[in-house]
Amino acid sequence: MKRRRLLQTIGAAGAAGLAGCGGGSDGGSDGSSDGGSDGSSDGGSDGGSDGGSDGGSDGGSQELGERVPNVVVEYWSNVADRVMSQSIESIANDLEEIGVTLEIKPVQFLTQIGNSVNDKRTHHISYWTHSSPPSRLDPNELTAKFTADAAGPEGSSPTNYVSCEYTHPALAQASAASEDERAQLVNEAWSIGTEDSMAIVTHPRVSTGAYNPSLVEIGGTGSAGMKPATNPYVYFETTPTENDMLRAAVDPQLVTTKNFPTISSPTILNTWNHLVHSSLVEWDENLELQNMLAESFEEANGGKEITVTLRDAQFHNGDQITAEDVKFTFELLAKHSGSVYPSANSPPYESIEVVDDRTVTFTFTQSHRPIYGLTWARWGIFHKESWQSAMEAPAEFTFDSLVGSGPFEIETFQQGSFMTLTPSDGHPVHNIDHSVQLQGFADQQSALQAFQNGELDMLSQLSPSATDTLEQNMDNVEFVEAPEFTSYHLYPQHPVAPSKFGAFRQAIGMAFNRQQIHDVTFRGAGEMDFTACVMSPTHPWRPPEEELTKFTDEAQGDPEGAKQVLRDAGWGWDDQGRLHYPADADLSPVYPEGEEPTSEQGFDCLDSEGKYVAPN
Repeated sequence: MKRRRLLQTIGAAGAAGLAGCGGGSDGGSDGSSDGGSDGSSDGGSDGGSDGGSDGGSDGGSQELGERVPNVVVEYWSNVADRVMSQSIESIANDLEEIGVTLEIKPVQFLTQIGNSVNDKRTHHISYWTHSSPPSRLDPNELTAKFTADAAGPEGSSPTNYVSCEYTHPALAQASAASEDERAQLVNEAWSIGTEDSMAIVTHPRVSTGAYNPSLVEIGGTGSAGMKPATNPYVYFETTPTENDMLRAAVDPQLVTTKNFPTISSPTILNTWNHLVHSSLVEWDENLELQNMLAESFEEANGGKEITVTLRDAQFHNGDQITAEDVKFTFELLAKHSGSVYPSANSPPYESIEVVDDRTVTFTFTQSHRPIYGLTWARWGIFHKESWQSAMEAPAEFTFDSLVGSGPFEIETFQQGSFMTLTPSDGHPVHNIDHSVQLQGFADQQSALQAFQNGELDMLSQLSPSATDTLEQNMDNVEFVEAPEFTSYHLYPQHPVAPSKFGAFRQAIGMAFNRQQIHDVTFRGAGEMDFTACVMSPTHPWRPPEEELTKFTDEAQGDPEGAKQVLRDAGWGWDDQGRLHYPADADLSPVYPEGEEPTSEQGFDCLDSEGKYVAPN
């Protein structure tokens, strides 16, 4: 057995909201913290230095620098534990081939996020994934997450990567004058990031759902699969065959309140905003953006002005959906974005003006490209008359009857338990012929039991262990596996050695066996990715493959190629096969621990306080 050490959890409290990431498909976070950290700026490793000029069989005759310490990798101990623990052990075995020893530290989810985004320097590499709510189908969040102004203790970057070359296009894409210009900027940013080995994709995220073929005829899965948090079309197009009620399990948060903008989870909001309400635009089952309540859009003034023409559509009580309702909806959300409405944002509106009953014009202080795929695709249109009092008292707002704008209306709402929806007549796009019952379950085991007992027609977001359970215990079960538009990846901590060196990051990305991980984690589903782009191959905004730099084309890894990359950069090995830095390597951090990166460290895209400075 090759030598590694499995360390106990050590970390500092963090904040999941900064990271904007979910737990993956193998469990949820309990939100707890497991104490303080004693890690030093080199990642807390005791690897030490025993460098010298002995060269060794791989090192050649050049003088070697310090020995590379044991590389500390933190992963989420209470989220996706089976997926992460199995794959990081496989990677650790492979990296021994290039003289790198990993110290694997299971750390509580929130703690590890805090260690990363607050630049605690308790580790060299973190093992992450990002959940895939519809809001991340827009490229802004996953691209702007890695900009230079997001690095440091006060930032939100999981890698603390500082590259002005990347930062300029990564921020400029959000205010591009057109969608084509935006695509060029997104492509440019990720071309730079992948060439710089900014992150290391390990394997796909895969959404697994199950249904009982004797009870339903599945439909609407497309390329998005059976994950209703991303794909409401599975509710629209799956037909119950034994009765007219489609029965599905949901997170109980869904039925805690009808004042749904106060719910913290963006994935749960999708049900309220696309089943009970409808949005101006909607991501369909193939992850393509379609007009919904909006009939058309007209842009002017370089995208700073967008005029929306509405379809002829009615609320559930028969009232016409008007431009005034649209104006009210987005002014309400912008006013209370943040702590009251956690998933709402406040775009740079200059004004929202009603032109006539079916026409509304949005004017922005600058072009704001995420308005389509992020804001307008996330939120359904509210019935102004019903929600009026929420404008001044949003947290305390209640009503007896929710008047929706979507393809389903609420028939029964049992708080904390379940919700029954019936088709709404006259929806302008969706024509549905069955009802839906959404039953809340506090844990997956209870939902599994109900599904096996025939009390549910379908289940979504199954963990690998839950999938195994159903395969072993049910005859009438079929699965739908679909790759998500985010992935699992290693995040090198760029401020500290050895992760700060591009040759080291490149070698790590080349050396390990992706095929083995791919076969073990999600039953071989999804497409392997050999790049540093955290938007997976199914993401609608992923740049063309020819614009992305690959670590390797070898699915089983290329340790010899990785060693050559290191040799070419002056690294070497001692007689025991342990990796050493180049003799002249500067091991000081890219910027001091506990400080923000600034212009004083030579980053010309930042000012003296670490704020972004756009080029002239």
